[in-house]
Amino acid sequence: MSNRPTARQQRRHDRVRALGCLACRNLGYGEDSPAEIHHVQVQLGKRDHDCVIPLCPPHHRYGPDAVHLVDDYEWGVKMRQTESEMLSEVDRLIPHC
Repeated sequence: MSNRPTARQQRRHDRVRALGCLACRNLGYGEDSPAEIHHVQVQLGKRDHDCVIPLCPPHHRYGPDAVHLVDDYEWGVKMRQTESEMLSEVDRLIPHC
């Protein structure tokens, strides 16, 4: 992954963030949780600016159920959807430009 997203990728990130946190949505907290970009690992050790999902800061970085603080299986069970399933949902809602 290059250090910085391209202009096209940044526009997509803005649209993805606007969706609100998918974890909050899945848990019934509503669709308006402010979100930041989480890069989904698509291959071992590989991340891509095109493979992103929107998560609020607690679900992304610092809450008890943050994706960076629990294992993938546990997180997917708690959030009712895996990162890959969320990525597919984002791609359905916001096709690549």
